[in-house]
Amino acid sequence: MSRQCATLRQINQTISAKMKKTLLSAALSAACLFAVSQPVAAAPLLFDRGLPSLNLNNAAGAARSNVTWSASGTEFTGDDFSIGVTGEKYRIDTITVWGAQFDPLSLDVANIALYFGRAGSALSRVSEGAVSGNANSNPNITHSFVSYADGVTDTYEGWGGGVYGIAQTVFSNLNLVIDGGVTYYFGVDGDQYEWWSHASNAALSGTPQQGADGKYLIFDKSDLGAVQVVDSQGNGWDKSSDINVRVTGEAIPEPATLALASMALLGLAAARRRRG
Repeated sequence: MSRQCATLRQINQTISAKMKKTLLSAALSAACLFAVSQPVAAAPLLFDRGLPSLNLNNAAGAARSNVTWSASGTEFTGDDFSIGVTGEKYRIDTITVWGAQFDPLSLDVANIALYFGRAGSALSRVSEGAVSGNANSNPNITHSFVSYADGVTDTYEGWGGGVYGIAQTVFSNLNLVIDGGVTYYFGVDGDQYEWWSHASNAALSGTPQQGADGKYLIFDKSDLGAVQVVDSQGNGWDKSSDINVRVTGEAIPEPATLALASMALLGLAAARRRRG
């Protein structure tokens, strides 16, 4: 039995049913007042494998850190991530990805979709919308063209010398509840001329590359339970790479933790009344 559970059992054994009801009501009221009084802040960063900043587009190749990957037909690219440890739970608010695309984005992509799922299970389409210019029909999907993390370089140089903008796409208000310490897959599919997922070599990126394992994933819309694991070293590039992604959200407290926090708030309120 955890310490929290033992504490709650002791409370239950020492107070009457009527008092428990009174305490619970007061605690909930205190917790609600506390929550309402707090300023609304952006969801914290839970996972960071963002854009690189160093050795970006070196033509010589040996020091190049960035690359892009796409798949044709019914296939699309993605990667994986894991947040926290076993026993924890999290609610994902946003997933941010980047692609090497034409500006405006609708020159490349007519429709875009985010797929998500637990490793070993079939993916689900969790967000989708139509692209018009750099806007989206889905208010929870936003597109913008950004610079690399160095704050200076704003284009990606392709292998054939082509130059492309760095399209940032944010899928927001996802409300995805996940288990800590578990691997989850994500993938982005864009039709017309495809979404080119931005990836980088972790050792050369110059930025945090959380969860980098040197591999990316290919999924298939015709079988969302199938996945191909690809090491790009020797498969289209001279280095391994991971698709860049950022995830924001929040930890979900356990019920016992919430109850103890409410009791603590109630105790503080009572102590203040006594001092008054």
